Amino acid sequence: MSSLLIPILAADGAPQGGGLMDLLMPLAIVFLIFWFLVIRPSSRERKEREAKVRGVQKHDKVITNAGIYGTVVGLDDETVTLRVDDKVGVRIRFARAAVWQVNPSKEETAKAGSGAS
Repeated sequence: MSSLLIPILAADGAPQGGGLMDLLMPLAIVFLIFWFLVIRPSSRERKEREAKVRGVQKHDKVITNAGIYGTVVGLDDETVTLRVDDKVGVRIRFARAAVWQVNPSKEETAKAGSGAS
């Protein structure tokens, strides 16, 4: 009698083979969540920073990725010259890619503010 129950129990307890969709659907959902929470916001921030660096002008105050604060005194296509000390007149030349943060000069912000009103 027990030999008759073993095949019946084995047939009922055997897991059903799930399709490929059952495996890929949770992975796709995790990827979409990861995309919207991590990848998309960081790429948006990177594009905004690159636009600011491209728009740097003379007399803007900047911070380099090395942590050096300075005022832009010279520009060309690939480099930026910063004045880092007013008393001694120290100037350092950097690649544009080294500029991390741009704070427009007070003159530029005043022009932008008066133009908007």
